[in-house]
Amino acid sequence: MNKLLNIGFTLVISSLIGCSSSPQTRDARPSTPTFVSVDQEIDVTEQLAKIQRYPSHQQPSAVLNLAKQLSNSLEPEKCLSLLLNGYAWITELKTEYKEQALVCYHQLNPQSISDELFDETITTASAPLSKILAQKAFQTGQYGLAAIHFLNTDEDQQVQSDSAWAALQFMDNTAIQQVSKRYPRLAPWATLTRLTRLYGDKPNTFNTKLSQWKVQYGSIPVPTEVSATTSGIMPRTKITVLLPLTGTYAEQGMVIQQGILASYFKQTNRVVSFQFVDTAKENSEAIVEYANNSDVVIGPLLKDKVAELVPLINSQVPVLALNQVNSTTALDDSFDNRFYFALRVEDEAQQLAQLIYDKGFNEPLVVASGGSTSARMLTAFQAEWKNKYDDTANNVPRIIRYHDRKSMRKNLSGALDIDQSKQRIKHIESIVTGKVHSIARNRQDIDAIVLFASAQDTTLLNPIVEASVSPFSEQIPVFGGSRNTPSYIEKDSLRDLRNLHIVDIPWFIQQTKYRTLWKETRLLFPKRRDGLMRLYALGFDAFNLLFEMRHLRRHPNYTKSYLTGSLSISTEGVIKRRLSLGKIGQKGIRPLDER
Repeated sequence: MNKLLNIGFTLVISSLIGCSSSPQTRDARPSTPTFVSVDQEIDVTEQLAKIQRYPSHQQPSAVLNLAKQLSNSLEPEKCLSLLLNGYAWITELKTEYKEQALVCYHQLNPQSISDELFDETITTASAPLSKILAQKAFQTGQYGLAAIHFLNTDEDQQVQSDSAWAALQFMDNTAIQQVSKRYPRLAPWATLTRLTRLYGDKPNTFNTKLSQWKVQYGSIPVPTEVSATTSGIMPRTKITVLLPLTGTYAEQGMVIQQGILASYFKQTNRVVSFQFVDTAKENSEAIVEYANNSDVVIGPLLKDKVAELVPLINSQVPVLALNQVNSTTALDDSFDNRFYFALRVEDEAQQLAQLIYDKGFNEPLVVASGGSTSARMLTAFQAEWKNKYDDTANNVPRIIRYHDRKSMRKNLSGALDIDQSKQRIKHIESIVTGKVHSIARNRQDIDAIVLFASAQDTTLLNPIVEASVSPFSEQIPVFGGSRNTPSYIEKDSLRDLRNLHIVDIPWFIQQTKYRTLWKETRLLFPKRRDGLMRLYALGFDAFNLLFEMRHLRRHPNYTKSYLTGSLSISTEGVIKRRLSLGKIGQKGIRPLDER
C-alpha cells in the first residue's frame, strides 16, 4: 500500500513540474534533501525536479519543507498550490500537510478559513490562526475543538481559561466526558464543569471541591463565571407567590399553592416566609408593590397576567412565572433573573413527533378530536414533523378529525381502508359460488398512529386500531399524551388501553420512583382529577427550582429530574421539559427507557 502511495505521489510531482524525467540510477540521487536560501526567489518547478530524484520515502517530507520555505518567503500562493495538488496522496504526513496548507491559506485570507482545509485532527497552529480555527470550530458545533484552539491563542491565561470554559458549557455531560478523553488538555475545564453541575447549588460543598480543583490545577486561572457559581444558591427568605385564589381559576391556584407548601415542608434546610397574593382580587399596582418588597417571586399563572405584570416587577427581583406568553416580547425584554415555567401540551406533541421520528416511523396517522387543546397539539406536532423532514412534501402525516363517536369510528376505519377492504370482500362473494373465507385488511403504509383525544375516547380508539389491523400484519404502535389516559387506570380499562405508548410527566409514569409522595398526595386528595395533580406537581417543582434556576441557566445543557420532567433552562430563562415514556401493560403503566 505504501509503495502504491509513493508511486502516486511521484506521479503528482511529475504533473506539477509539467515534464517527465528519464529513469535515474540510485547513485545519481542526492542522499539528503537540499534547498535554496529563503532570501532567493524559489523556482518550484526546479525544486520539484530535484525532489523527484530523492528516494520515495524522502519525497513527502521534502515537499513539506519546500512548502514551508514558500510560506516563509511570503509566496503563499505557490505554497497552497503545491500542497493542494500533492497532500491528498500522503498518509503518514497528511495532518502536517493540512497544517501547512492552513498557514498558507491564512497568509492569503487572514479573516477566514477554508472548509476544505478545516480538519478536527489539527489541534496546533499559530496564535492568529488559532483564533480563526476556534471561531470555525465553534460555528460548526465542535465545541471541544474550539476550546483547544482558544487555548492556543495569544490572549492572556484568564481569557484563554474563560473561553475554553464557555465553549464546554454548550455540551452535555456525556459529550464533555468524551471530548476530555480525546483532548486530555481539556481535563481541568471538563472536571470543573462536572463539579459546577453537580454541586453548584450547594455552595459549601462546591467551595470544598473548588479548593481541591485549585490544588490539582494550580497554574490554571479559575474561569470568571465560576466565581459566581459559589453563590449560585439564592439567599432568599421572603417569597411572594402570585396566584388566582378567587374567581374562575381559584381551584387551580389553590392546588399550586398546596404543591408549593408541600415541597417546602419536604425540605429541612431552608427557612423562608411566604406571602400569597390573589391576582384575581388585587390590582396591578398592589401586586407589583408586593413583588418588589420580596426576595423572589413565583407566578403569575395566567398568560395575560404574565405579560402584564412581569415587565413591571423590579429587575433586581427574580421571577419564576408559571406560564409562557405566546409572544416573545416578554422574553426579549427579560433580565437574567426572569424565568418561565409552563406545562404546555405543545411540549407533549413535539416530543411525540421526535419520538416517532427517532424510532424510524415515516408514515404516521394522527387522529385528533375536536376542541382547542387537540388543535394546539396537532399544530405543534405538524410543525415539529415538518422540521424533521425539511419541508419534504412526501412525509406530511395523514390527519383525521372527529367530533363524536360515530364520526370517530367511521373516519378511523376509512383512514385504515377497512371499509374498502370489506367492499372488496363483498364484491368477491357476489361473483363466487360457495363460501368465501375472508378477513378485512388494513392499509400497509401507515406505520404509527398518534391519538390527540380524551382518556374516554382513547378507550374506544385503541381497540378500533387493534381490531382493524390484519392478523397478517404487525400491530401498528399507538402513541398518546397526558390526556389519553388517567394516572390510575381501572382494571376494566387496561384491556382497552393495552400497548398504548404514553408521554407524560415522570410523576405519573415513574410512580415507583415517587411512590411515597404519590401515596401521600392521593391519601389527602383521593378524588382530585389528573389535570389538577399536574398543577400540584408544577407548584412542588416551582419551589425547588427557586434555589437552582440560576445554576441551571448557567448550564443550559444540564438537566435535572423533577416531578414534571427532566428540566433544563435555556439562556433566555425558559424551562424546558423532557417527559417520560411509558407503555400500558397488564398491570398498568410500565416506564420505558428507550429514549
